[in-house]
Amino acid sequence: MKKIFGFLMAAAVLFGAASCAKEDISSSIAGGEVEVTFTANLANLGTRTYGDGTQVNTLRYYVYEQTANGLTLLPALSKGVNDTDELVAVVEGKATVNLPLIKGMTYNILFWADCIENDIEYYSINKETGVVSINSEVGINANDEKRDAFYSIVTNFNPATATSEDTKVELRRPFAQLNAISNAEDLAALANSNVDLSTSAISAEVYTTLDPFASENEQLSNKRLVKFAAANNPDTANGHLSMNYIFAPVNGCLANVTFTFNNSNVGVQSTTTTYTNIPLQRNYKTNIIGKLLTKSTDFTVEIKPGFNDSEYEVVAVNNAAELQDAINTAVPGEPTVIALGGDIDLNDLIASLSSTRAAASTALTVPAGKDIILNLNGANLSYSQKQTGAYSMITNNGKLTIKGNGTISYADFGNGGNYVSNTIVNNGTLVVNDDVVLVNNSDDDVATNGFPHVIDNNCNLTINGGTLTNNTGYSTIRIWCTEDTNTVVTINGGTFNGCVDFQTVSAKPNKGTLTINGGTFNATCATRLLGFGTDVDEMVANIYGGTFNGSVKLNKYVSGEFNSKVYTIYGGTFAEDPSEFVANGYIAKNNNDVYTVEEFVLDANFANNSWDNIALACQLNAVPESWIVGDRKAMTIDGKDYQIAIIGKNHDTYTAGGTAPLTFKLANEVCGTAPMNATQTNTTGWSSSKMRTETMAEILEVMPVKDAIKAVNKETLNGTRDGLETTSDKLFLLSEIEVNGSVYFSNNFAEGSRYAYYTNLDSQIMNDSYWLRGPGKNNDIGFTQINKSGYMANGSAEYACGVVFGFCF
Repeated sequence: MKKIFGFLMAAAVLFGAASCAKEDISSSIAGGEVEVTFTANLANLGTRTYGDGTQVNTLRYYVYEQTANGLTLLPALSKGVNDTDELVAVVEGKATVNLPLIKGMTYNILFWADCIENDIEYYSINKETGVVSINSEVGINANDEKRDAFYSIVTNFNPATATSEDTKVELRRPFAQLNAISNAEDLAALANSNVDLSTSAISAEVYTTLDPFASENEQLSNKRLVKFAAANNPDTANGHLSMNYIFAPVNGCLANVTFTFNNSNVGVQSTTTTYTNIPLQRNYKTNIIGKLLTKSTDFTVEIKPGFNDSEYEVVAVNNAAELQDAINTAVPGEPTVIALGGDIDLNDLIASLSSTRAAASTALTVPAGKDIILNLNGANLSYSQKQTGAYSMITNNGKLTIKGNGTISYADFGNGGNYVSNTIVNNGTLVVNDDVVLVNNSDDDVATNGFPHVIDNNCNLTINGGTLTNNTGYSTIRIWCTEDTNTVVTINGGTFNGCVDFQTVSAKPNKGTLTINGGTFNATCATRLLGFGTDVDEMVANIYGGTFNGSVKLNKYVSGEFNSKVYTIYGGTFAEDPSEFVANGYIAKNNNDVYTVEEFVLDANFANNSWDNIALACQLNAVPESWIVGDRKAMTIDGKDYQIAIIGKNHDTYTAGGTAPLTFKLANEVCGTAPMNATQTNTTGWSSSKMRTETMAEILEVMPVKDAIKAVNKETLNGTRDGLETTSDKLFLLSEIEVNGSVYFSNNFAEGSRYAYYTNLDSQIMNDSYWLRGPGKNNDIGFTQINKSGYMANGSAEYACGVVFGFCF
């Protein structure tokens, strides 16, 4: 059984007063070891109903040595490895940890704080990897504050070089909080009812595993449907029906949520409602509010930062000076909402726009450590300058979230000169929400010689909506990536009038990720919509959705040419064919010159697939192994259904090069009858016969998938019967050797090779005798046939005989 013991907090107080010299973080003990004191603090606690963190009582920590091969657990330094470990108590959201560490070694440490009572652990931790999973053996109940948890990781910690700031650990939740709340009207209607919420439940497809040491985009996995059952002590007085903690990504995701309850008093034994595309974001509270019990379709969804029941106190500003002052005085690390009281011109911050103004200037700055939520409140934030140099309207070095149905516009650039004039330069974390409009060169001045952008991004960027317009012809977003910065850009929606470019600052391998989940991209750049600069070898760019209009260049730009594929596409619609970049298992379907990328799903049973998908499987060389020779499927040809069989795999060669994955033919019924020639002659051979030049062409015209049928090369005895000739055929009759395996009628010339379908005499039998394509060797009037009994024969060319054709996609 794990034991929990408490610490006096005096040590933490004394520690907080220490200076940053490395002697201050530890005291020397035996040999090269030092004792390091870490102080852990639960951050971003909520207020009122749920989420105040008061149930968190235990801190577990796992110490790993950083080696070239990865992380190696150091059990002697860790707490939470063994059942007998005495775990650290969390008191009023704080705890301290003393660790004997060796100077010069590099450590990684996972801190995990949660609630452990009566040996019940709500979260299981893999001690070797630090991966955290929901403990499915413990009931997952709604309104259970004991499921609250906080974590943090310390990476590359070297006690020989660390300062006191390196040992202050701020723990944050890995969760979104999901709430179902009845509004006042709903509660009033229920005043005399008897809703049984003890049997209610919320279900959602959520992540159940967290890897704290992975990148933010790769931390979560094992997504499955989880039922948060039995609403424990619902706060019906305030309408709070259900609360749940759910693993959620930093940049948010969408989930479908199902709410079920019983209300026998109004004649409804069980009511189930699914709410689609509900936003969930780490360290945010999502509330589904409305008539959830009496009219489940009448609801709204709100998302609030920090698990607070109300948004942070709003600071109202009316001019540029007040705006900058509100940013400067915001408490570091705590979100501050600043709302515009009307239009603001940032030129008021600049005393002079003369040529003496310093280069690389900016009008408005968000300092590092600040967390600003800028509510434009329907107003316009504007700026203009006419000087040569590198200027920006806003520089963000902290975290900046922009919302509120307003406009941020960088106006005229002036004429001539070299300008690198950006609406926003992002060196921190930038989030664009709602109906925000961001504009560069709003006055549509003469284009400059520089590289002005709406967002010049050097760090983490999330765009959930809004409109970005660059009237200069350059990028709406330019993404700078350095070798030591893993830049993460996520675009979930919005309209982009201009291109989106990855670029680099040095000729070295660079890291970064661009993920596009949605949005409308309108190309106004001369050469590209989505582009890459040089040396972006470690970049990852994935497209999962969105509408892409105009010319799309999705590869790397090197020495004046676009080459080297860098994007992978899993979804979206495109004005140009993006097939070159589509991920394995996906397909770009063309519908009226609009290409839609979607997952290409094939049924293991051949007959259960559409002919369109069968053709695509062949074109993509993605034929399932479960499709075998002999499999059949009906095809409607000129109003009649025929069974079509697979007769060979990787048998025929395309005229254009390559091997056809499958070859097909009529399975058991001829497609009408026709002569090989109008007269009694075989001197035309197959190549000039009426059957090939007319009958096959007529059948092809009524085939349902004729555009997907590809020509293959077929060898046949020529009209003089002294050698073989090769033709290129979309539809073809079979040859003697392809069916019977012999070469007698072909004058001992092998017209191809036998198809795997033909294993014995029975497999050659159809409902009628049918033509083969080769001329008979003993006369100049006939072609070879298979009679009704399945045996080889010879027939005069002018007589009608059954038509059995083959083809390949």
